[in-house]
Amino acid sequence: MSMSFRGKVRDGRRHAVVGAVRGEHALVKWWRHLRRSGKIFVWRTVPRWVWIALLALGVGTAGFFLGHGKSGGGGKSGSSQSSSGGGSSSGSSSASGGGSSSGSQAGAGSQSGSGGQSGGGGGSQSSSGDQSGSGGQSGNGGGGSGSQSAQPQSVTLDPQQLQYAQLQMGTAYQTTLPTPLAVLGTVAPNINGQAQVSPRLPGKIIRVLVNVGQAVAAGQVVALVSSPDVFQAQAQYQDAVLKRAATGIALKRQLELARYGYYGRQALEAARVNAAQVQGEITNDQAQAVSAQTQVAQADAQANLTQKTYVRAQLLYQDELISRQGLQQAEADALASEAALATAKSLLAAAVDRLRNARNRGGITERALTRQSSLFRSGAVASEQIAPYRAAFLLASHEVEAAIAQLHLLGAPVADESSAEGGLLPVRSPIAGQVSARMASVGESVAPGAPLLTVTNLRLVIVQLNVFQEDIAHLRPGLVVSVASNTAPGHNYSGVISVIGTALNPDTRTVPVYCVIKNPDRALRPGVYVSGTIYGAARTDTVAVPQYAVQIYQKGHVVFTPGAKPGEYTAQPVQVGETVHGMTQIKQGLKNGQPIVTTNAFVLKSEMIKNTLD
Repeated sequence: MSMSFRGKVRDGRRHAVVGAVRGEHALVKWWRHLRRSGKIFVWRTVPRWVWIALLALGVGTAGFFLGHGKSGGGGKSGSSQSSSGGGSSSGSSSASGGGSSSGSQAGAGSQSGSGGQSGGGGGSQSSSGDQSGSGGQSGNGGGGSGSQSAQPQSVTLDPQQLQYAQLQMGTAYQTTLPTPLAVLGTVAPNINGQAQVSPRLPGKIIRVLVNVGQAVAAGQVVALVSSPDVFQAQAQYQDAVLKRAATGIALKRQLELARYGYYGRQALEAARVNAAQVQGEITNDQAQAVSAQTQVAQADAQANLTQKTYVRAQLLYQDELISRQGLQQAEADALASEAALATAKSLLAAAVDRLRNARNRGGITERALTRQSSLFRSGAVASEQIAPYRAAFLLASHEVEAAIAQLHLLGAPVADESSAEGGLLPVRSPIAGQVSARMASVGESVAPGAPLLTVTNLRLVIVQLNVFQEDIAHLRPGLVVSVASNTAPGHNYSGVISVIGTALNPDTRTVPVYCVIKNPDRALRPGVYVSGTIYGAARTDTVAVPQYAVQIYQKGHVVFTPGAKPGEYTAQPVQVGETVHGMTQIKQGLKNGQPIVTTNAFVLKSEMIKNTLD
């Protein structure tokens, strides 16, 4: 049986490797022999890299000739050659399989051959080329020659490989995919990505901290302006801080005094004095009440006596024993004694009332004394003594907060007395980006709102695409857009349509379409020309498969379909179109409803590559 073509190739590779190794060993032995014999001194002036290059060239040449010498002619066939100065030679050999071959070789070094080999049903094979051949093979019973297009290749997996591969099946189906629309445009200035940096207060520019082209962050200080308003606001802040510190010290002192019982002892002593005074008033009122009671008793006795004298005078007057003047004197004495009794009784009532009130105050002072004694023993703070100092400290704290809010409103820092930046207003960038223009100079007086710098953020840019009037009907905001520019070769930038213009350019018959494009590397700058693709502008009915079902194999695209045997899969060549939303358009090679491998198709491709290398 004749050796197969793959067996010959494998045998030739093995002999080539063995020949290369033998050639390398021979060169190494020769080199060592030269060094031992001392004949290498002539070659020491040659650089080492030259010897390495010569060694590699010798090894490759030896391997090439040894390999071809072992595998030439099929190994088992004999040949006879004749050569002449410009002629040709031919030879023939036969194998046990019943085939025959013939060839001719020209003196210029090109080789061509043709032959036929029959077996089973009869077939033909042709090859041509320099030291190699390619051709087609047929086995339908007729002999012939020529080339034939490559048929789809297959790969077979055993059950264990199928289990590990975890292939998932699906079908190629007819669907509607958006058709991309190619347009041209330019990068327009992004109004939302551009800001004028200006001071809030009038002043003089002291320092500019950035230059044109420098990147800045949002809120970064880009300039310093000396402003009298800032100096005044910082002075008010300093006064408020000093006042708060003073009131804080006073409050702390009062709290310390209260903690050591200063206010408690004073209150206790005051309560004791007050209680003693009230007790003295009670004693005095009691004495006055007793005196008033004695006077009432005396007045009562005198009133009784004068009343009896008046009654006796009346009897004597009736008997004409006394004169009328004596009767009147007795009556006057009786009335006077009655008045004195009434006065004594009123004085007694007043004394009793004063005594009652004094006793009530005595009860109150006793309770106050008891409370102060308890507070003093427990060390409690008298809040009424601390309250004024606490109120003063809180008021000073509110003034400090108000001064800080004023500084924040002005955009000025909260500087202390030791700060060297007093009176300076920092001017901050409102957005992140790059400084595209500078209008400020050191020492220049500026007014509020005067532009000092221009900061441009190019992370998001506005691209104006010019779309022809017949394509406008297919567009809508939100469609995905991809743009590219020669300022960034090999990069695509994605975004969406934000606004579709309403005015038509009468010269170009186009309508402007504005898109927000992500520009992370800042390669797209205002005014740059771009070429764009709008996805979803139109839709096309086509056969589509999942994106990862398509594999690249031998500089083409294939999709694996199940074969006739279990575990067999065929690599079906296909012609692909656009890939949109994970679906790839199949222009040629598959039909609607044809079963395919949708997941882990790369495993089948790997097995095919492995089989080819074997």
